[in-house]
Amino acid sequence: MTYKQCAELGGHVRKSEQGSLVVYASTLHRSQTDEASGEEVERDIPFIKGYTVFNVEQIEGLPEQYTRPALAILDPVQRIADAEAFFAATGIEVGHGGNRAFYSESVDRVQMPFVETFRDAERYYATLAIKKFTRQSTRAASPAILAEPALCASGMGVLRIQAGFPMAYSTARRFGPI
Repeated sequence: MTYKQCAELGGHVRKSEQGSLVVYASTLHRSQTDEASGEEVERDIPFIKGYTVFNVEQIEGLPEQYTRPALAILDPVQRIADAEAFFAATGIEVGHGGNRAFYSESVDRVQMPFVETFRDAERYYATLAIKKFTRQSTRAASPAILAEPALCASGMGVLRIQAGFPMAYSTARRFGPI
């Protein structure tokens, strides 16, 4: 976090702390009129900008969300047995890897990030349920139905009950990896 970002959040860098240099490189796109021909000419101007940043451990007075410890990564063994059995019984092929969850119609498979990348097992299985429900909807109905949030929510409710998810888990929360 830069010194300016720290100050905007009401924090201050502790005395005698030293920051680290971070370098940002990019290009700036400019349109200029060529004086000789009078034509508009696009130019890319490369630039490099340096920032001094501080770790939150070097800063005092920040809001709690910046200083609380990170959540423990989900143990891959800690899975919900009923949910595993439910999805195994559906016969859907599930691949793991990458950083997105999606249904691939071309290979008829749900692709999921590894379970360890989710905040908890419930979010993993909720995401898997949504993708499985999307798969069923693409086969049974028009793509317009997929955009209907109520349909996804009701499908999630049925799948949650069948898979043994706790009912207090809200479908309104954002599902997915951190």
